[in-house]
Amino acid sequence: MATKNPLGTALIDDLPPEDPRPIPQQSGYAPPPVSYAPPPRRNFIQAFLQQHVIVLYLMSFVGFVIACSAMSKVNGIAANRNGNGPPKGPDGRGKGGGGGKQSHWLDRCQYMGEALYGDPVYEYNGHHYQIVGGNWAQITWRQAEMDAWGRCFGGVPGYLATVDDAAENAFLLGKMLAHQGFASGNAGWIGANDMTNEGTFEWLDGFKGGSVFYRDGQPVAGAYSNFAEGEPDENGEEDCVEMYATGQWNDDSCYKRRQFFFVEYDA
Repeated sequence: MATKNPLGTALIDDLPPEDPRPIPQQSGYAPPPVSYAPPPRRNFIQAFLQQHVIVLYLMSFVGFVIACSAMSKVNGIAANRNGNGPPKGPDGRGKGGGGGKQSHWLDRCQYMGEALYGDPVYEYNGHHYQIVGGNWAQITWRQAEMDAWGRCFGGVPGYLATVDDAAENAFLLGKMLAHQGFASGNAGWIGANDMTNEGTFEWLDGFKGGSVFYRDGQPVAGAYSNFAEGEPDENGEEDCVEMYATGQWNDDSCYKRRQFFFVEYDA
């Protein structure tokens, strides 16, 4: 019997010795096998299609709308060049409403009515014009183009002017020369260019948008042109047309800066 120490616990020396016999092992026992199967891998493309089918349908629809819009514009330009454009207006000159801009610009002007930005409007032969700029201005043809589209008169947008005959050319020149901001040597942009085919000049917008008036070094039969002697000079970097202070025309880079530009309204 183990003796007790004063605290009432057995002393180590009084404990019984350990049993030297080995502990018997159970025979015939093995732990059950553990099986693991990884989750099936999903095809990434299949999963993407399943989760984004609505987005894909929407993207397809937007692409279809853009393609239809582009085709409509191409067909319209081709019709103008073939003489099958919009019917002639009351003035008999085939003026198309809104400079041919059946788009954001026309919708905007129909909503606003007028947006003239302080420049006076002049009437000539049933159409209206603005002469915009001054000797202090530095305007590229592209800037003039966008500025003209952003202007409104009579509910239609403006465009860089189409010059149909010598009388209209003289009218526009006179207004530029009389402008309080005009200085000797100033010039103004008009809507003519040969960006589509080098040496073949056409009007950008309006009742003659896309129609060719100068080709192969001479005016097209029945069309008006007023290029200065030696112009156009067929330089591939000179695609836009300006009017000199003499009233004659010159082709130059669309990104050179001029003092004026002429805006026309089909209203």
